[in-house]
Amino acid sequence: MMNDEEEKGGDLVEPDFGAINLGIKERVFCGCKHLRVILDPDLRQIECRDCKKVLDPIEVLLQYAMKERQLHYRRETVRDLDCRIEKLSAEEKRIKSRIRYAKEKVKR
Repeated sequence: MMNDEEEKGGDLVEPDFGAINLGIKERVFCGCKHLRVILDPDLRQIECRDCKKVLDPIEVLLQYAMKERQLHYRRETVRDLDCRIEKLSAEEKRIKSRIRYAKEKVKR
């Protein structure tokens, strides 16, 4: 039979591992984003120019591929916007011409 404390979901008790060493490495966050890299073709490794950390070449390639995809998408967006601007400019010229024609017609 459970007492009131157990039924209410009382405080959780953390296990005491005592002197047991679990061997879990503490992850240290590096504030560097590794934006500038040095490629060493002889050693076949990539190193961050800023923090000097040796980087995983596949990760670097993936980052460059993602940046390339973003650049391609942004270029397409700019082209689309340029096309829309040209169409709107042509429409503006047509409307101004119609307004000018209507004003001249009213004056007669």
